[in-house]
Amino acid sequence: MVGPDGKSLKPVTVYRGLDAVDNFLHSITAEEVILTMKLLSVKPLQLTREEEEAFQAATVCYICKKELGEDRVRNHCHITGKYREALHKKKCNFRFKLRKIIPIVFYNLKNYDGHLIMQHISNFKDYDLQVIPTTMEKYISFSMSKKCNEVRVCLHFIDSFQFLSSSL
Repeated sequence: MVGPDGKSLKPVTVYRGLDAVDNFLHSITAEEVILTMKLLSVKPLQLTREEEEAFQAATVCYICKKELGEDRVRNHCHITGKYREALHKKKCNFRFKLRKIIPIVFYNLKNYDGHLIMQHISNFKDYDLQVIPTTMEKYISFSMSKKCNEVRVCLHFIDSFQFLSSSL
């Protein structure tokens, strides 16, 4: 698991056994609960003097590029608490929300691992499944999602190999 700063949040876990896929899916859904709580919590704004000066000097909205005027707000990351930029309060800030997607990146998901996971994913009945297939047994990506505290959180499985220009 990697945090927003690119650093590992916990040590790598290794499991070997006949039920490796089930063990993986149970582990990842347990991690989802922890990550969901982090995604739903809001860390207060931590503003430096320089950032406050930049906010006061801002004349245009970072998102829509229109003049700010009095309808302005200090946008910040709800996970880290760091200031981002000045935005229109009603028009732009309310629409600028953190997506509740937890990406799960595999190498070779499309060719082998995805097929194994899909064979066991039916055991998770409380999740909605979305699939982008290339064939009946190969998948570009797939997602498992469910509501948690009135918010839909999605585990999105993608294949890192698809983003490479050539094989490793």
